[in-house]
Order: sequence, then structure tokens, then C-alpha cells
Amino acid sequence: MSEILHHSPPAKETSHISSLSDYRPVVMKCFEKLVRSHITSLLPASFDSHQFAYRGNRSTEDTVATALHAALCHLEKQGSYVRTLFVDYSSEEGNGHYSLYISGDCVERVADFQFLGVQIEEGLTWSTNTSELLKKAQQRLYFLRVLRKNNVTQRLLVSTSCSVAQRKALQRR
Repeated sequence: MSEILHHSPPAKETSHISSLSDYRPVVMKCFEKLVRSHITSLLPASFDSHQFAYRGNRSTEDTVATALHAALCHLEKQGSYVRTLFVDYSSEEGNGHYSLYISGDCVERVADFQFLGVQIEEGLTWSTNTSELLKKAQQRLYFLRVLRKNNVTQRLLVSTSCSVAQRKALQRR
């Protein structure tokens, strides 16, 4: 069985190109291969020797090894200490969400929530809240529109739809 799988041709991947932007990842990879060597040859020699980005034969392991060596050499001196800060800019493919912990407890992620009567979405946008308010306003104004359509006087509309305080505020205008 493994002999058959070993010699079988791979299945063709078919993709439907709908616009030129579908070629962008391929174009950028080719562009990087063509231009990278030219750009790195123009980098000045005055760059810090500990700056490993775009340097030939350098990697993340070199960065860690150099930082560890510098820290250990400094710690050999009596009464010295080292503070380190590691910042990881790498990203997980396909996973944009990370767990959030407060006081050791994992905080549950929700798409949206309601706080003080306001619907707030995950990206701190108000579109759900706005559409809900618009929907409520349309529902509440429907009967007023029907009454106005049937030629009910404005005085009667105000008296049926406003509270006493609102009517007094309208009269002051």
C-alpha cells in the first residue's frame, strides 16, 4: 500500500482566480527573492553587530545565544544582576485570539455584550447597538405615521404620544 501511495501523482490543486489581487502572495514572494539580495548588499556596515534582521547566516537562535552570552558574562561580575525583556512578535497562523487571564482566571470571550443598556461588539463598535435603536425607533414611530397618514391633527398626535413633561417642553419652544 505504501508503495502505491509513494508513486501516485499528487492531486492537482485548483484555484479560481477572480482578480489580479489573487496573485498578490505569489508576486510578493517573487519580488522578495529578486530584491532582497540587492537590498541587503546596500545595508551599511555601521549597523549594530547585534542587529540580525536581513543579515546573511543569522537566525533567531543567534539572537538568543548572543543575548544569553552577554547576560552570563555580566552575571560573572560580583554584585551584578540582569533584567531581561523578551518580546515575541511572531503570530500563530489562523488563530487571532489569545486567552486573557485576570487574577489567574481565564476570561471568556464573547462576540458582543450589553453594558448599561448599550450593546458593545467585540471590536468595540456600536453598529449592533445603533441598528437595535433604529429598529426600536421605527417600531415606536409606526403608529404615529399611521395616524398622520389618516390626517389626525398635530395636537392630538402630541397628546397621545408625549408625556406631560414632554408636552410642556414642546410648548416652551
